[in-house]
Amino acid sequence: MSEYSDACEDESAIVLADNLFSILQKHAYDAEFGGYREFFWETWAPPPPDMIDYRGMIHIDKSMNTHLHIVEALCNYLRVTGNPYARERLLELIFILSSAVVRKTVGACTDAHRYDWSPLHDPELSRVSYGHVIENV
Repeated sequence: MSEYSDACEDESAIVLADNLFSILQKHAYDAEFGGYREFFWETWAPPPPDMIDYRGMIHIDKSMNTHLHIVEALCNYLRVTGNPYARERLLELIFILSSAVVRKTVGACTDAHRYDWSPLHDPELSRVSYGHVIENV
């Protein structure tokens, strides 16, 4: 919405972007550990921990992949709106993606995490997406 608003000079899209940002802060943002929860039911209720998610994988609490996309969206949203709360969230995510996600001993990133950002190393989840590693850099 912020990208569209900027490209088309459409202020109504900023209103939608503001609303979406508010909804995500209310329902998806994790004030205790930072970042955003990965997956919800339509009611914003969390799924059971043993559920197979929309990708056909074991449900995870947080992912590098989702947070990389949130950073992309927040960068443009902040540029267009100057929203100071979006700036706080963006700085928080940069810190998380450069500390909790990076496996410094192997030069790669862990995609799957628990709510507290501890990495999940189950065999099904122990893969490296080098495109995402480069994107994180």
